[in-house]
Amino acid sequence: MLARHLETIEADMMEREAAFQQLQQQREQVEQMLNNQDDAARDAEVAQTIADLQEEIRKLKNDARRKDATIHVMEHEQADLVKRLTFSQESLLERDKTIETLEQKYVDAEVEVQKTKQEVCNIINNSY
Repeated sequence: MLARHLETIEADMMEREAAFQQLQQQREQVEQMLNNQDDAARDAEVAQTIADLQEEIRKLKNDARRKDATIHVMEHEQADLVKRLTFSQESLLERDKTIETLEQKYVDAEVEVQKTKQEVCNIINNSY
């Protein structure tokens, strides 16, 4: 009877050991599944971050292209303005030279008029 009781206890212990091992395996499977889900969630998060960064890069590239085009337009406008400024400066220099020439001719004409007046006065005074 004692042997039978021991056999029953041993059988019960073996069942419990088997149940414990089964629970242990199920626990490991659940942990692995949860780890896989965490990995999948992390992978999804990383994939979303990559997609967001790629979109940001695309936007920055487009912005850079627009700014580059604007710079080219502004450079062209600047070159045009420099040409116009150079032309205006040359025109102003030419006008200033013309004015100086005309002023000198006026001064020379005034001197000539004064000389002529003086000669006329001398002739008139000598005639009397």
